[in-house]
Amino acid sequence: MTLTRLVRLAAVAAAASLFVPPLEAAPKNGRGNIQAVDWNVMQMAIKGVDGKVNTFRVKRDANVKISGDGGENFPNPTLRDLAAPMYIWFVYEDWDGKEAPTINDIDVREMPRGANRSTSTTTPPSSSTSRDLLVRIMKFTNASRGEFRADVAGRQQTFRTVHPNMLSRWREGDLVLITVQGSNSVTDMKPPPDNP
Repeated sequence: MTLTRLVRLAAVAAAASLFVPPLEAAPKNGRGNIQAVDWNVMQMAIKGVDGKVNTFRVKRDANVKISGDGGENFPNPTLRDLAAPMYIWFVYEDWDGKEAPTINDIDVREMPRGANRSTSTTTPPSSSTSRDLLVRIMKFTNASRGEFRADVAGRQQTFRTVHPNMLSRWREGDLVLITVQGSNSVTDMKPPPDNP
């Protein structure tokens, strides 16, 4: 084998070793009741059939359909029509823990009684609107001021409670359902629905 051929083979082998396959997601099916939605960060908390509440990212172009009773009130359903405690079946991409699971297809199977488009959120929430988020407390950054950092669907965010003593009940690592006013002002903290 000539030296030129050896150099070419070594170059090909080096290039092949640098190739990293793209991150592949496995499609999976899930179902459960919506506990909270936050379209500012494109996430949804869902209580599954196992009773656990999990937070999912949601694709902005996720397909939404309503096959349960009441679907006639939503001729062109969108993500903005989704609300607790709707029971949904959904398809999501499971990244095997490397990223938060991502929902790309939603089918509403059961709706709360009396739900219709007029009671759903059809406009983006303003900065003064409160919303519920399921978060995991990562670190108390300044407990005397009520500041803490939390994991929100795989992303870290900093929050500040309206009363610093609200944090006294919680520890780092706790899963908490918080009510947020504006971008990061926490007005309420309580256990998730499956943790009384």
